[in-house]
Amino acid sequence: MIASMQKLQGEQQSMKDEIGNLQRRIVEIEREQATQSSMVNAQHASIRQLQTSTAHLKAVAAKSKKSSRITKRKLVRKLDKIAKSISKPVAASPVHHGEEEKNHYTAAYLALKSGRYKEATQSFRKLLKMFPKGEYVDQAWYWLGESYYAQHSLKHAIHAFEMIAKHYPKSAKHAAALLKLGLAYQDASRMRDARVTLQRLIQKHSDSAAAEQARSQLKLMQKKKR
Repeated sequence: MIASMQKLQGEQQSMKDEIGNLQRRIVEIEREQATQSSMVNAQHASIRQLQTSTAHLKAVAAKSKKSSRITKRKLVRKLDKIAKSISKPVAASPVHHGEEEKNHYTAAYLALKSGRYKEATQSFRKLLKMFPKGEYVDQAWYWLGESYYAQHSLKHAIHAFEMIAKHYPKSAKHAAALLKLGLAYQDASRMRDARVTLQRLIQKHSDSAAAEQARSQLKLMQKKKR
């Protein structure tokens, strides 16, 4: 009897142990399921986040593309406006072109002083074409006349000096231009024009060195006339 009870107790204990093992296993399985569920949820959350980010990026890209088109249209309109303003006629009032005009003028002047008269002629003509209302326009006309005069091109020299005489009475080169114009007229056998021009020089710039030369030249012309 005692042996039977001990055997029963042993079986009960074995069952308890087995039940305990099963319970522990169930707990472990539940933990594993919970962990797997958390991982799955995290993956789902990551997928949703990626989907949201992708949609946002697509929206930003579409907006950026639209903005680029708008910016491009604005730039095109701005360029058209600039092109139209460039094509407008130059104002009649004097315009200062700064260093660019000064550099062209200096290069042409140095060519003249170096005896490169043909180069100087071309450079001064280009300067006058580029800056017809520029700061150096009167000076350019005078030195253009000098360039032609040095090449014995009287017709063109006379035209250049006449530009100063007629259109730039306040120029620092006005007196010198009248003197050279008178000499050019004389060389071209236009004696009457030469005398009138030299007399005008004496009248307009009586105290200038050019006027003294004009007086001397008129005396020589008077002697030759006798």
